[in-house]
Amino acid sequence: MTSDITAERIKDSRTKIGLSGQSLAEAIGVTQTSISRYETGKKKPSFRTLKKISRTLNVSTDYLMGLSEESEPPAQNEDVMYTVKAPRMNTDQPDAPKITHGDIPTAAAEFRGRLKQEIYHMDADDLKITHDVLVSCIAMLDSLRDTEKQVKTA
Repeated sequence: MTSDITAERIKDSRTKIGLSGQSLAEAIGVTQTSISRYETGKKKPSFRTLKKISRTLNVSTDYLMGLSEESEPPAQNEDVMYTVKAPRMNTDQPDAPKITHGDIPTAAAEFRGRLKQEIYHMDADDLKITHDVLVSCIAMLDSLRDTEKQVKTA
């Protein structure tokens, strides 16, 4: 196996359902050579192609990218690439992760590293999605900062 988790998971998911590389290529509109390159880690699929692969193989894009160990795709919306829960600000969301100020630098550094790797593979739609996610993250961080200020002044 290759050390590229996306490559491994594309190949494993494809072979698990008994689909040939050629059949996957035809289903998503690329060449069999592209599939081979994706599965060996010699080429990274764009986000749009990754979404097509995930739909065809019936796995989530998060799983293919190594962001989740759960391979099942989101049931409510096939276009959801990432599932983000709001930080726990109160007891109304007991299962949501609690985010503290100390978590932000680590999360930001990890995100920045992943974004640097992927940005060159993005088309205009992918860049728009990334922009929207970043705007949402900034809003969430602003909300967290405001909540921390309220706690300190109380």
